[in-house]
Amino acid sequence: MITRLLIFCALVSVDTAAKPVAEQLTRAQTATGKYIAWREHPIDGESQSALELRGGDGLALADLDGDGLMDIVSVHEDSHHIRLAFRIAGDEIQWHSITLMDGPRVAEVEDVDVGDLDGDGDIDIVAAMESGALMLFSNPGADARLTSKWLSYRPANTLGRGSFIRLAIADFNTDGKAELVATNKGEAQAQAGKKSTPSIGDLAALWRAEPRPISLFQPRLADDLQANWPETELARVRVPINAEPVDLDGDGDVDIVAGGRGHQGLLWLENRAGEFVSHWLNIDGWWSVLSGGFPFVTGQTLAFDDVNADGRLDIVTQLNLGTVGWLEQPPSSDGRWKVHRLGDVNPDHIAAIEVVDVDGDGLRDLFIGGYSKGDRQQDRLDGHYDRPMGRIAWFQKKSEGGDQWRRHDVSRRIRGMYDEFKVLDVDGDGDMDLIGTRGNSGKFDGVFWLQQLRNPLPMTNFESTRTEDSLQVPLPEVNNHNNLMYKE
Repeated sequence: MITRLLIFCALVSVDTAAKPVAEQLTRAQTATGKYIAWREHPIDGESQSALELRGGDGLALADLDGDGLMDIVSVHEDSHHIRLAFRIAGDEIQWHSITLMDGPRVAEVEDVDVGDLDGDGDIDIVAAMESGALMLFSNPGADARLTSKWLSYRPANTLGRGSFIRLAIADFNTDGKAELVATNKGEAQAQAGKKSTPSIGDLAALWRAEPRPISLFQPRLADDLQANWPETELARVRVPINAEPVDLDGDGDVDIVAGGRGHQGLLWLENRAGEFVSHWLNIDGWWSVLSGGFPFVTGQTLAFDDVNADGRLDIVTQLNLGTVGWLEQPPSSDGRWKVHRLGDVNPDHIAAIEVVDVDGDGLRDLFIGGYSKGDRQQDRLDGHYDRPMGRIAWFQKKSEGGDQWRRHDVSRRIRGMYDEFKVLDVDGDGDMDLIGTRGNSGKFDGVFWLQQLRNPLPMTNFESTRTEDSLQVPLPEVNNHNNLMYKE
């Protein structure tokens, strides 16, 4: 047994140094010793639909047609599409995909969320356009697969205001009716977020930007499909980038955690009986963030979990472009939120963070999507692996207190932006799979299912059912290892 283990370790060492991430042997294991790997199945994209779907971005899951199966809502920013993928009963590979809307009315559609906004029991859809609009699509119920049956509302008071970048649905005033929170960053700002190394000028432009609103909207579904929606401005920040509904303080109502690219820090909008009070979190440990490079604590990526099992909800977010960490909620609302660096995916940049128990041990892990930067239409490598590429990885939680984590790399392509993941056991085998969107990769953009595989013997990290794709690559030598973090 010991000899076999030594041989396996030696093989892994050679394998890791010589091959692309996808082709390396997985080290991830369940508590019962089974090895975890992944298989990719495209759901919607150019090959499946014969449409040029480009810029896969926002994503939501819901049973849209009432058949008991989860369907997919996806938005494709660059080609201006909102797509629905309906699950086919008894078939985990094939999905029936249709276009809910495309063209100028949904130009640069960025984000999407789902919920019952008209109180009829069906799941409706709301979308945010960077071209400047919010839209609501009212679900026709049994006719959900007929796009002509969906009514679309585009409130006039959201038009011509520049980019709506994020939105989310929740019942904020506990009246049984859903509202939505949306962030509007105005006109296009500096391109700091799209560069491998933002310049001082890029960052200065963000800090000089005019503060823009984070607003609460009450949708109105009237005969006038462009009727204004009542709007309450909750706060203004420079280049608002995110606003996530969450009961942060555990008092039973829904708060909001938000941020802007022109700030370093997070804004807590505390819900007090339907009225919101703003607090910038008192973050303790900025030096540990700065030691990893320029800070990126802007709220662009946010997830929530009780990481240290103390009964209080913590915030999981980016600390730097390639570093993920968590902010520990203090016992009192005015206390200091301690920064904990969890790990990194350098030289790649983080685009998505999803909390999910991958290995089934009862501890919630983190699944990470990366963001390639460079030519989106063709692979350009020039022999260099040390720039941001399309990375998929996950951090396995090894201790209940959140002080031990192990990084497992899954895939690294030259092109691919994995902007959002949702958890769904697609094949019904009891382990958690993921649905994801992909952008930044031309004809390979779209929606995919990442199937979790378990086997008694080691497997390669990743395989795809695609016959053509962007090139898989290794990590730079300095990063070509599994990131293991233990509290000393």
